[in-house]
Amino acid sequence: MKSINPFPTSENITQVGLLPKKYNPKEIEPRILELWNIGVSMKWEDPYMSLKPEYVEAAWWLVKRACERGLLKKGLKVVWWCSRCKTVLADYEVIILLIEALTILAWYLAPEIVLLNYIVNVLGLTLFEVMVVEAAISVGAILATYISERIESKYRFDIIALGYTLIAAWALIMFLKPPFMFVVLAYFMCRFGKTLSFPFYRSWLFSKNTS
Repeated sequence: MKSINPFPTSENITQVGLLPKKYNPKEIEPRILELWNIGVSMKWEDPYMSLKPEYVEAAWWLVKRACERGLLKKGLKVVWWCSRCKTVLADYEVIILLIEALTILAWYLAPEIVLLNYIVNVLGLTLFEVMVVEAAISVGAILATYISERIESKYRFDIIALGYTLIAAWALIMFLKPPFMFVVLAYFMCRFGKTLSFPFYRSWLFSKNTS
């Protein structure tokens, strides 16, 4: 690892890539609109943005003052590392990714376990009926994929809400112990809702993390 001055000059900062990149106001406007829509109160005509040179200069001034007062220590620490971005990840970014992974795992495993248990143990049917439901699930996924590619991103939250509503409807139908045909319909709805909302949910989630 190349050693650099802990408080480098502007030339060194440029070399190691610490200066903020030029940003396009058009790329920031959608983020501001999202925050405004969820009720965030801020001075929108002059919003806080860490990309601004004034913020970077103030941060380096604060670090310099802390160093001058002997408040900084140099050492080694285990950190989360992103091999794609070549940078350290914040703890909250790792937590978000872990929660997302667990959520996806639960979304895809829970329905399958419920399906097998209900058809075989409750309805007393065979694996043939299970395969019929799986076929309906595949049709729902294909149809949702086709539709999701033709929906504009401005309807992101509407689609996410629709997806969760269909999943909730699946849970309600299965709670009522329905006959086989309603099971087919419920699982079609569940997979349709998941597949339809998933790309919009992912795009919203990653829009909260800077690359």
